[in-house]
Amino acid sequence: MKKTVALLILILISPIIAGVYGIIHDQITYTISPEYYTKFKFIQFGFIHEEDHPILARPRLVVSQIGFLATWWMGLPIGIILGLVGLNIKME
Repeated sequence: MKKTVALLILILISPIIAGVYGIIHDQITYTISPEYYTKFKFIQFGFIHEEDHPILARPRLVVSQIGFLATWWMGLPIGIILGLVGLNIKME
């Protein structure tokens, strides 16, 4: 029972951890090259970049959203795999 609860918690927490990683990664990337976002990522994720668009007021907030959206889903398979491997380990 404890291992099943731990598996479910791991599956729920791992996408959040992956999303936070994406946010931090994209903030660093935006610091290095804002043009990558203004000319590619904003358009790829549907955030239209125009001269009078509100993205210009808070680009880092949008970059955080893009970072989370790009990475949260990878936490699901990682959490499932790690959780299933953890179920098979005998703890004494």
